[in-house]
Amino acid sequence: MDPASMPPIRQFLPNPETPWLVSPQVFQRIQATGITNGYKKCPITSNDPEWAFILRYFEWKKPTNRCIRAVHCIHSPNATQNFQSNIPTIDQQAKSPAFSPKWQQEEDVHLRQKVNRRWKAMTDPYSPVTVPGGNSRKDSYAHTKILPLWHGTKAAVCHSICQTGFTFFGKHQLLQEGKKDENNTDTGYFGAGIYFTNSARYAAEVYSDGNLLLAWVSMREPYPVVANAPNLYPDKPKDMKKLEGLGAYQNYNAHHIPIVSVKPDNPSCSIYYPCSQTEQPQCDEIVVFQPSQTLARFWIEVEIELPKSLEVQLTIGAFLQKVLDLLEAQAIQQDIGLTKALEDKAKLLIVLDPNKTIPDQDAEFCRWAMQLLDSAGKVRTFVSKQLLIPQIPFSSPAPQVIPKPIIQPILPKVPQVPAIAFDKAKWNTYFGDIGEEPPLPADIHQILSGPCPFWPDKKVQDTHLLALIPKTVNGQLLNLANLAHWIRGPKQGWAAKFSSWCPGGNENLPVASSYWVLMTKDVLEGTRWKSYGEQTEIVSKFAQKVSVPYQPPKLLEAAVCILTEYVSSGMRIYSDNPLTYTRCDEKYENGPYQMVLGNFGAGGLDVYYNNFGFVIDHYGLSCLRRL
Repeated sequence: MDPASMPPIRQFLPNPETPWLVSPQVFQRIQATGITNGYKKCPITSNDPEWAFILRYFEWKKPTNRCIRAVHCIHSPNATQNFQSNIPTIDQQAKSPAFSPKWQQEEDVHLRQKVNRRWKAMTDPYSPVTVPGGNSRKDSYAHTKILPLWHGTKAAVCHSICQTGFTFFGKHQLLQEGKKDENNTDTGYFGAGIYFTNSARYAAEVYSDGNLLLAWVSMREPYPVVANAPNLYPDKPKDMKKLEGLGAYQNYNAHHIPIVSVKPDNPSCSIYYPCSQTEQPQCDEIVVFQPSQTLARFWIEVEIELPKSLEVQLTIGAFLQKVLDLLEAQAIQQDIGLTKALEDKAKLLIVLDPNKTIPDQDAEFCRWAMQLLDSAGKVRTFVSKQLLIPQIPFSSPAPQVIPKPIIQPILPKVPQVPAIAFDKAKWNTYFGDIGEEPPLPADIHQILSGPCPFWPDKKVQDTHLLALIPKTVNGQLLNLANLAHWIRGPKQGWAAKFSSWCPGGNENLPVASSYWVLMTKDVLEGTRWKSYGEQTEIVSKFAQKVSVPYQPPKLLEAAVCILTEYVSSGMRIYSDNPLTYTRCDEKYENGPYQMVLGNFGAGGLDVYYNNFGFVIDHYGLSCLRRL
């Protein structure tokens, strides 16, 4: 059994030390919301730091053909107080011999030890936690373990949980009396408690009607539940027989069960058993037994995701009709920004061949537009924000321009463009015409073949990227918003996207004139676990030492270097393995927080910000020189 992995997402939380607290902007919206039926509820948008945390966790074990429709933050002052006040109690219990785990004295001890190691691998990234106290005091607890976990259920039950907190159904009493609970499909395979999982897929596909709660759950070391043999179904393992329908086992306040489907080859099977010695878990379940161990924080609404293969078959004419229908909707007419965006799109569509299918690079706008109105005819806020991001117009053939013959003057000899350069020719290959290419320094080949000032045992050409930053591409200004669309549908090569989009007001900053940059492929050694001031000091000392004007990169410069390398080679740098971001020169909304770029994985590249200025190992600093 492999140790459990959790996605490296704690750094996306606005308060990593006290992870259940929300960001200042969400807290302000919560405070402005009236209490309804005992709790407050406000939407989470893609501009909130909580969004990146939720989205990454959701996509880590993403439900099949499902996507997030909406996210709401839930706040109950009483539930928060109960949850926080129970943490010191759990911590004291964990240190007391009276609550020491006794699973080492049971059968299958070797397998239970593996399950225990798996649990520790899950909880270590969230330990220790800090609980705010009186007089601005903050107390740290290392023995109480906290996890963000999913709970799938129905909308009505979500509402009830938000009102009064999680409750378990007392199934042990029903079982002993020979009664049935008509509201539940089983008596509690692993105990009559409150069930959670680390898999959004499992929570959504087995238990949910399209509603998930993401909760913070506290516990001591749980009882490790195992199967004494594989393939026992329809019989049950020994642990299930002794736990089913009953309360907490012995002195534990939680049970941990790595689970596997009884029919792994059948994706629709909803019956899962504990893992035996020879089986690998598909995900994990955690069962706790006190409502004060739980705090519902986010309510996520999930909807069916239309397969892309069906969407891109939509013709331009059919989509034009959809846009015109949207413009007739009352909810759209009340939104000036959306009305203008859709009118502009209709004007572009009307001149195109209605029988042609929508180009790949334009399909994203179509997908969002198809989801713009909910079943009640209301505008989905998150979708409208996506549509208002600057769009690349639908492609249409450019008129052929026959250049007039001119007499070229005799020019000084310029150096041949190095093979590693992402130059005018490559821009044209992957994205489009950039106009005139500025010359490279005459000694560019000597620069590239010389020793690297940061990694002296290597050459500059081995540790740097050489990229042209053009002013325009196909007549459109180069900025971060346009680059975000171009990289989704390059003319050829590897497509990509931004998985988190929090550009902080920097998305439309233009390039004054085309120029070259030489940027490091990685953050500099010694810049992790440093503040931005300390990092820039390191770069400054290197620059003075080698008499080369190295500087921190701008957000657009770093994005161009990272994405042009990927589109042409398929290689991800500043990736999620190891998790790496570079801080950039710009601030988020001109505030105190530095912009960051990185975590480039299968889900895309993050453009985000160093919220609250946290100093962590993921945030280093690259540097570049402008040529």
